[in-house]
Amino acid sequence: MQSTESPSTQSPSMNTSTVGGSHSRLVVRMKARNTHGCSSHLSRKRIILTSGLLAQDQTAVAKLLGVPSTLFQERWEESMGDRKWPHKRYLKIEREKSRVSMGFIEFDKKHNNNQSVTFGSKMHQDLIKGRLSELCEQQKEMLRPATIIL
Repeated sequence: MQSTESPSTQSPSMNTSTVGGSHSRLVVRMKARNTHGCSSHLSRKRIILTSGLLAQDQTAVAKLLGVPSTLFQERWEESMGDRKWPHKRYLKIEREKSRVSMGFIEFDKKHNNNQSVTFGSKMHQDLIKGRLSELCEQQKEMLRPATIIL
């Protein structure tokens, strides 16, 4: 485990560590607290889930953290409200990106001034680039880091 903060910036009651590889980085911050606001032996984990973990299945992430998947699901819903776990949507966007990058794209003649689009033409290339950038933006927004408390 690697520390994400330098020793001089860490407070004595805060323990920060990183779990996972470069794509599945997980930052865990644990801070002891009790109802009076001072440190105690009771601790809760503040977990920052990065894009690499959000792209995985929720059960796999819960297993990586060492918590039951049902508890992880409950804490996700408490922390994120109506934001759903993005794994399935992520896979859907990945499939569409792969189809679009191979040149398969649905054309809407209303947006193309009723022009027919020839496969491989300049207009076709521009439509592919535009759609790929839209999909990348959707994916970036969907996989923005999330913080939950276990």
